[in-house]
Amino acid sequence: MLGFKRVLAIFAVLSALVWAGSAAVQANPNRMPLVVGDLSGNFCGKAVGPILLHIDAKEYFKTYATKDGGTRMEVNGRAFVTVTTGRKSLVFNASGPGTVYFAHDGSLLSVVSRGQVFYIGTNGGLWVFEGHIVTDPAGNLVATTGHVTDVCALLS
Repeated sequence: MLGFKRVLAIFAVLSALVWAGSAAVQANPNRMPLVVGDLSGNFCGKAVGPILLHIDAKEYFKTYATKDGGTRMEVNGRAFVTVTTGRKSLVFNASGPGTVYFAHDGSLLSVVSRGQVFYIGTNGGLWVFEGHIVTDPAGNLVATTGHVTDVCALLS
């Protein structure tokens, strides 16, 4: 489950995707709000200490059936992640957009993100990618292009 949360962290820490909110958005009845929450932990190790990740997001998702019987979930909108330690507070744009692919049995296949993405490493670490990233079901990076910012280095 921890790996699944890390994958979803991509979309606004986006390690906290919750299938909630059954009310449709009036302008687009097939669009559902993406519910996110704050995360805390020692993401950057003892040198940086405890970190709070606050997500300010107004993002939505739409789901589509794929030809192979699976599901594709498109996520877009606006998301900012505020990273706070005892000494610093930094804000990052994490608006994506992204696509989450599920197999016909509902299992997660991959997450493909474009634009600006906040990523929590599966073994610790925080990064902001500007470009294209792909993660596997465990939240491990499979492919990346573009510019990357090491958030832990900025906090040190």
